[in-house]
Amino acid sequence: MMKRVFALATLLTGALWAQPVIVPGSTVNAADYSRNIAPGSYVTIFGTNLAPSFELAPGVPLPTTLSGTSVEVTDGIKTEQLALWYVSPGQLAGQLGYDLGTAVKVRVVTAAGASDWDAFTLVPHAPALYAVNQQ
Repeated sequence: MMKRVFALATLLTGALWAQPVIVPGSTVNAADYSRNIAPGSYVTIFGTNLAPSFELAPGVPLPTTLSGTSVEVTDGIKTEQLALWYVSPGQLAGQLGYDLGTAVKVRVVTAAGASDWDAFTLVPHAPALYAVNQQ
């Protein structure tokens, strides 16, 4: 009986979920998937176990948690949460803040734990276009 109670408690707290993993170097500009990322940019992060299911933000202002997933962003001085557009098991997207330093790290946090940090450098400007068919 005790094993069943423990198993149910573990399931409810998410401890049976696998820890999120960011593919190293996969935090990219959401428009062109380059590593040219500026403050305020929309970014996409690729990995595994990033969220238990797909969830789209219901509107603006964007939430910092979707499906129990959040993303910590730090420049070593300031730490904030990524404003999330959507999350899914294999990728998520959100908007960076405007007041971060140039050396930035992100990590995904779920009920199962936190991923390793993915580091990148912000540039002053990173214009990019969204394309319908990649042409």
